[in-house]
Amino acid sequence: MEGLPVREKGIRGIWRWILIFTAVFMAVLLVLTALQAGPMDFSEKNSSVYKWDTGWHYNAKDGAEQTCRVPSRISISEGSFILRQRVPDFLEQEKYLGFLNHYQQVEVFIDGESRFRYTEEQTGRFRSMMGNTLCMIKLNREDAGKDIAIRFEVFFRDMQGQIPVIYLDSRESLFLHFWMQEQPKLIFCLVLLVLSAGLFLLWLLLRVREEVRVSSVFHAWVFILVSALWILTDSRITIFFIPWPRFICLLSFYAFYMIPIPMLSFIGEVCGRKSAMLDWMRTILACNVLVQSLLYLAGVCKLMHMLPITHVLYGAAIICSVLYMAKELRSSKAQYAKIFFAGVFFLMLMAAVSLLSFYTGVGSRYAMYYQLGLMGFMCALICMTIRQVNEILEDRTGDRILEELAYMDIMTKLGNRSAYEIRLQKLQETMTPGQELSVVMADLNGLKKVNDTLGHKAGDEMIRGCAKCLQEAFCGFGEIYRIGGDEFLVLLGHLQSIRTWEANLKDAQEKYNSEHKVKISIAAGLATGRKAGASDQWLHELIGQADKNMYENKKNSRE
Repeated sequence: MEGLPVREKGIRGIWRWILIFTAVFMAVLLVLTALQAGPMDFSEKNSSVYKWDTGWHYNAKDGAEQTCRVPSRISISEGSFILRQRVPDFLEQEKYLGFLNHYQQVEVFIDGESRFRYTEEQTGRFRSMMGNTLCMIKLNREDAGKDIAIRFEVFFRDMQGQIPVIYLDSRESLFLHFWMQEQPKLIFCLVLLVLSAGLFLLWLLLRVREEVRVSSVFHAWVFILVSALWILTDSRITIFFIPWPRFICLLSFYAFYMIPIPMLSFIGEVCGRKSAMLDWMRTILACNVLVQSLLYLAGVCKLMHMLPITHVLYGAAIICSVLYMAKELRSSKAQYAKIFFAGVFFLMLMAAVSLLSFYTGVGSRYAMYYQLGLMGFMCALICMTIRQVNEILEDRTGDRILEELAYMDIMTKLGNRSAYEIRLQKLQETMTPGQELSVVMADLNGLKKVNDTLGHKAGDEMIRGCAKCLQEAFCGFGEIYRIGGDEFLVLLGHLQSIRTWEANLKDAQEKYNSEHKVKISIAAGLATGRKAGASDQWLHELIGQADKNMYENKKNSRE
């Protein structure tokens, strides 16, 4: 049993190092991809759009020509298919054929002449980084009546070809249409980014100001940020801002790979118990990113072909999370655990639907299902985070209050004798030889007589009045402590004038006595000295001298 914590600590260390190496590879690949990928020019936007969805035909598996509607999925015998149609007449000087391509190679021919190419050969060393892109082909008026052929080549679903929605309209109308289609995703991502920024600021505030390490808030922030990055890069809206589709595609892959790692870390932190199962799962996920990056960089395998492996690991991570949360739910039986468990289960369900849609559906509808699951999980995550932060802040506030009470005199709200002794020790440790220090000892005259004649309530009021007068006299340049029943001590780092504090104390007493029936009289004595040697003997001698001077003052006041 003693070796188990050591093993778990070793596992956590391994996956952290794997993450570091993976981050380096990711950064290198992203930079190199950005340098190799040529930018696509998207500069104009606006207006309405015409959907060109009829009259298209292709050669079926048996070689017969068949008509198809767009969008649709068709069965193909090889890894490519060709759509054919005749360019209709139009009055404008030019029109644009446009469609949103999803991870397919595309080449467009007009009467056998190649007008547009989006193929693997253009990706350089980084093969298969096709990604989501907006394909725009300019058609001139003289192209009307000519034959148009669009060749699609798929590389992942070998027997199923995807035919996207095809439009024929002005460049401005197409841009506006695509922009409006993708705006809901943009809004959702902005909400996630704002939420992640709020969680980051909360984590920073707790860490810096409150000196509390809330790792769960940090992992929640990373999870939401990575999820937002994946949704944003997996959508087509990024092509309006970053005209490098292959770079966006690679970034989308890495964001997708990293999503479960902070989620598992968050679950482990929230439950409060270390789990070797979660640590191993995070290590495997990190290794998956690293290994796939190396295979892709070496040109051994395409990321899209290795994607099913990541999907299997996703399923394993979700199962591990559910099993771990189910165990926690049985032990804690807390309402917030049930809410969070429901959020994880809903995310798991939507992730399964998303995977099913990815392998069988048309287009990018799978992202919508994941967004729904993510929304449910976010609600549960926010509830859990708020609950945990509240508990931490309550504990922190309680600890702070107890600490203040331990070193505070309840009656006067001044430092008590414990605080005074700790302060003396710090002064001895921090003051340099020859540094000056002044001490004022103060004593409340006539307290016993008032307690005996007017009662302890009046005596307590006198003690509070003495503390108030000392605070007014030494406000801003003295540390005041109540070290006994009617004894007070003031530490002064810099004393400008003896007359100043004496006059201030006298004025404060006169003001108090004019406002209260029970009068007070304070005897005080000052002593000033310099630190000498490593021993604290000089400090006790200084306090003794101030005490002696105080009794001299008390004696003189009686005369």
